[in-house]
Amino acid sequence: MISEPEMPEMAEECGAQDTREVVGDHAREAAQRAPRRPRPPWVWALGGAVAASALWTAAVGLLDLGGHKPDTLGYRLTHDPCRSMRLPSLETAITPRNADYVTSSGVLRSRPLDQVQCSIPLGTNDQTKSADHWHRNYTVGVTVALHKKVDPGTEFGAQKRVTDLGVVPSVNVRTLAGLGQQAFFIVKDASHCELRVLAGGAVFSISLSVSQYYDDDSGADDAAAFDNPPDLPDPTTFQHAMVSDMRYLMTHIGR
Repeated sequence: MISEPEMPEMAEECGAQDTREVVGDHAREAAQRAPRRPRPPWVWALGGAVAASALWTAAVGLLDLGGHKPDTLGYRLTHDPCRSMRLPSLETAITPRNADYVTSSGVLRSRPLDQVQCSIPLGTNDQTKSADHWHRNYTVGVTVALHKKVDPGTEFGAQKRVTDLGVVPSVNVRTLAGLGQQAFFIVKDASHCELRVLAGGAVFSISLSVSQYYDDDSGADDAAAFDNPPDLPDPTTFQHAMVSDMRYLMTHIGR
């Protein structure tokens, strides 16, 4: 007796296998088409912050290495030099200084800057009194600034016309050679002038101001004399004396 072939079972097995393969293909295609889930924005922000912090740390590290620090050329401000500061040429050209009236802002010491300012009157009222009862007052200002972090040379030339009395015309500024890296003699007005010098990270300034007033010891009111004051001396006449004293200052300050 011949048995019937088991065709239905084979068909069933084949059908089951084909169904699984089709389902698997659809699942893979659906997975490929589905968009990837984006990272939360804070993850990107955190990564950017870490990168920026690393760059900033590297930059600070390079600055701390001193690659761009100005050279103060050995100048130091270890004490307040105003009381003992000498102005040999100006004292010879005008009158000896009056040490009793020296005023100073003191010495500023900090990581980026050391600085001192002095105000030095020359002579006394009796020494500067003229025969016509006019008194002339001469005051010398001295500033020494030692820049230890930022190079002052990048702006020194650009600021040559800038003074404490305002911005002066370019014709009021003279460039001097052979004194520091750069040097300018600046006429602020008819009674004020300044000599300014750059030497590495050090900036030196000597200024001179002249004023006068009328004083008759007899007490008489001489209106005519008061209304016709004598001319003040031209501040440029003291340029050579100021240059000489600047050389003296740069030779003796803190070295």
